[in-house]
Amino acid sequence: MRKQKTASHITLIAQGTEIKGDIEFSGAVQIEGKVKGSLRATNADNASVMIVQGAEVVGDITAPEVMINGQVRGDVYASIRVELAPDARIEGDVRYRMLEMLGGAQINGALIHEEHQGQLPAPAAKGNDDAEKDDTIAE
Repeated sequence: MRKQKTASHITLIAQGTEIKGDIEFSGAVQIEGKVKGSLRATNADNASVMIVQGAEVVGDITAPEVMINGQVRGDVYASIRVELAPDARIEGDVRYRMLEMLGGAQINGALIHEEHQGQLPAPAAKGNDDAEKDDTIAE
């Protein structure tokens, strides 16, 4: 995977750390542990999310740039670019402007190309069926 752009703020969720709850951020977020909640960029110009190998997110991800080499159970909304490395596992839809997907990456959901370059709309509120997501992601 490419290195993240230099951002003014980099937040690290370290391996062995588990966070429960939604996260709003600016700058860059690197997930090495587990997040049970949605990740949403508040600064649409220079925000990115990186999910490293072995990391897990159970929730939606909304950011201009998203790089995944771990597991995601939720929808991904990237107004600029999504990069999926060989160990990426996604259970949800992926909305993107540009997509780079390497051999081995898996998506169980729809790929939806967005023509416009602006910020994607916020994820729609989901029903109670998704409220009780399973804590584990099957491989």
